Amino acid sequence: MQCRSCGTQLPMEGAYCPTCGAVTPYQVSLSGIPSNDPTVASSLSDAPQHKPATDYGSPPYGVLPPNPYEPLNPYEVPLPPPPPPPMRRRGLSAGMTVLLIVLALLIIGGSTTIYSRIALQSHQLPTQAPASSQAQQAAVFASGTWQGQGTFYNGQSPFDMLLTVTVNGKTFSGTLTENVYSTTVNITGTRNGNTISFTDPSYVSGSQIQLNCTYTATVSNGHMSGVWSYPGDSSPDGTITLQKTA
Repeated sequence: MQCRSCGTQLPMEGAYCPTCGAVTPYQVSLSGIPSNDPTVASSLSDAPQHKPATDYGSPPYGVLPPNPYEPLNPYEVPLPPPPPPPMRRRGLSAGMTVLLIVLALLIIGGSTTIYSRIALQSHQLPTQAPASSQAQQAAVFASGTWQGQGTFYNGQSPFDMLLTVTVNGKTFSGTLTENVYSTTVNITGTRNGNTISFTDPSYVSGSQIQLNCTYTATVSNGHMSGVWSYPGDSSPDGTITLQKTA
C-alpha cells in the first residue's frame, strides 16, 4: 500500500506515513472516518509553520506609518482644556452699605454732641465761682485791723475810726479807737454771714465816746459799710466806712 500524499510504500497496519506523516488508509478504516472527510486531522508535519511576529508596535495591515518629518496639522492636534473662569469678588450688598452709612452718621453725630457739651461746659466754668471762693467771700470778716471814718447825720465833722477785732466763729471782740476824741472802747459782737453787729460796753482809755452805741455793717471783699446809733435811738445817727488794712 502506498501513501496517497507522497507515494511512499507504507508498512502493514501503519497509522501514519513514515515519510510525510499522513494518515494511512489503515488508520482511517480503524477510526471510521471517510478518507475524503476534510475534518480529518493531519499530522503536525502537514500543518503550515507560522513564524512568530517580530514587528511589535507596527501599524496594522493596510495603515501607513506616520511620517516623523511631516509637520503636525494644528487643526488635528487636540486643544488643551480652557482655564477655569476667574472668581468674582462679591461686593457689599445694598443693605450692608446702608447699615455702614447709618453707623458712620451715628458716630459723627455722637462725637459732635460730646464736643458741643465739652465746649459749653468750658465756657460756663469761668462764670461759676468755686465753692472755696464763695466760702471766702462769706467769711471776709476776719481777724485783723479795719480802718476808716465815721460820720454824723446832724452835720458834725467826720471822725477817724480804727477797729481791731479777733473773730471766733460767729462772735468777735476787740477795741474801737476814735483818734479825734483820744478814746478807745471795748467792743463785742456777732457775725451772721457777711453782716456784723457790735456794741461798745466799756472804756479802755479816754471817755469822749458814748458807750453802748450799736454798730451794724455789711462786709464784702474787705470793705465794711453800715450805720451806728446812740443807745435808745430807733433810727441811725451816723455811718461808718472801714477797710481791712492788716
